[in-house]
Amino acid sequence: MKFKYVKILKNINFWKLLSYIILLYLASMFVSRHKALFTFFFLLFLASISRLYNHYFFLPQLGFELYSTATVLTGLILGPMWGLLQGLLSNFFAYFLSGKIKYYTYISMVSWGLIGFVCGHLRHFNINLSILGVGFVLIYDLITTPIFVISGARITSALFHFVTHFLLSLFLFRTVAPLLYTMLR
Repeated sequence: MKFKYVKILKNINFWKLLSYIILLYLASMFVSRHKALFTFFFLLFLASISRLYNHYFFLPQLGFELYSTATVLTGLILGPMWGLLQGLLSNFFAYFLSGKIKYYTYISMVSWGLIGFVCGHLRHFNINLSILGVGFVLIYDLITTPIFVISGARITSALFHFVTHFLLSLFLFRTVAPLLYTMLR
């Protein structure tokens, strides 16, 4: 048994291992020194890929996305300008990568940008993250669903999106968002 591990260790290139260790060390230094940038781009990445299912599968307008969670978290952790930027960019990239840029993308981008900005100003008020996040999703859905219907969306699709978006955000803001908030703070 011991000979097997010695054989594996002999096959590992010392310089390759050393370069991996150095890269890992530099990455950890970057994350520790530039935590705000890491937090912003990490949440932007998660939010941007959250609607990829729309690109590969023909599904009704599901309300599953992560840009609402990313926007609220970024606003609370980094402040109003970062929250505004996260709301605009994560929404745009999510729709762009899913191939579904339509009129509602711009409505959603502006809405989530404003929500991120407001969340950045509310970060000093010790408001429960779950209540804040679900509250903003509910306000967003109550305002934008009629706008989408007036703009030409089918009522059944808009209501389906409203219900699934609310239920999934309720789950995300009660389970995943507090964990991410604690880790990234």
